[in-house]
Amino acid sequence: MADLVSMLTAYRQAKRSGLKVALATVVRVVGSAYRHAGARMLIMADGRTVGSISGGCLERDVAIRTQALIQSNTTAILHYSTMGSDDDIIFGLGVGCNGSVEILVEPVSVPDQIDTLEFLNNCYIDRQPAVLGTIIGGAGIDDTELGSVIAVRPDFNLIADRVKPAILQEAIEGARRVLDLRCSEIVSICSDAQQISLFLEFIQPPIKLLICGAGADAVPVSTMAKQLGWNVVIADPRPEYARAEHFPLADRVVCGDAASVAKEIASSERTAVLIMTHNYSHDLDYLRRSMISDAAYIGLLGPKQRTIRLLQELKTDGISPTPEQFERLHAPVGLDIGAETEEEIALSAVSEVQAAMSSRAAGFLRDKKGSIHADRHLIEIVSTDVHGGQQSKSWSAQKCPLD
Repeated sequence: MADLVSMLTAYRQAKRSGLKVALATVVRVVGSAYRHAGARMLIMADGRTVGSISGGCLERDVAIRTQALIQSNTTAILHYSTMGSDDDIIFGLGVGCNGSVEILVEPVSVPDQIDTLEFLNNCYIDRQPAVLGTIIGGAGIDDTELGSVIAVRPDFNLIADRVKPAILQEAIEGARRVLDLRCSEIVSICSDAQQISLFLEFIQPPIKLLICGAGADAVPVSTMAKQLGWNVVIADPRPEYARAEHFPLADRVVCGDAASVAKEIASSERTAVLIMTHNYSHDLDYLRRSMISDAAYIGLLGPKQRTIRLLQELKTDGISPTPEQFERLHAPVGLDIGAETEEEIALSAVSEVQAAMSSRAAGFLRDKKGSIHADRHLIEIVSTDVHGGQQSKSWSAQKCPLD
């Protein structure tokens, strides 16, 4: 998400100055890779880049090869592979394992029919999931069809750019499946003597972090969360604390008690609440609202005995959290990394939020059995004709954003 914000800023500056740009998107990965399908990089005609599509080894070569595509206004798929080779020549692809990656490079016209970056930014602002479908190849398609896209929001309002009506219904059905499974997939559709490969990318809304407490130790938490591209809201009932100048990177600073920010707490399953006012009564109010909300993560700063006392008071008030609600509560907050300073505690807390939202145990990677990206869903790639007749099936592992 942080890459998206940087790319959008650079893109808008390029548009104002009339500088041509291209967007590079990882659309297929086989084997091991540093970045996965959906990773993007913006490439300017002057050679500058924003964002990343690998661990740092592919960016320069992609940028060089893209210059000719920008000048000729041509869309292309770039292939990188270490398949069949023991040479670890591309860090993030080799690393001792054979792998390959396909990168779609598309010059961005001004104005663009569907502005991919603006669409992604709107999803970021609205905090709504979406599906972006892109034609990435196939038999019988011409250069003008490569990179054609459809954009689908949860209400299935469809925006199409150079996509033939004959495949739209199949694309919409695929988008429904992707929104339901919350996993990207590649589907093959047969239509008019063509076999079209369509990359249906699940666009995950950013994590929203509500920090209840605007003390000095909340500043590094806000800063780290924004560096990750999260939506950050600061809430505190004390006006001398809840000051926007103390949190220049936060999206909003709210001065109010728990009742006034209830809508912030109960916004979506991608919401995390971190309670750290260092005031018992304020923490109790925020905890009361949080425990009965839809927040996916609730972190409470402070020792265990304090938490036990707070929960006992909630029970006295008639609030008895269910086992599922207790599962969301992390108290004391954070991972055990030996944190002592404000910055270290922030790192511990933000890391735990990331792990919890990704359903990970947050252990040492050296102790993980098998691939570090082994927790993937197998996504069925189904080849169909436009009348729904199934032609063939195959399987491919695509990284699920929620893993």
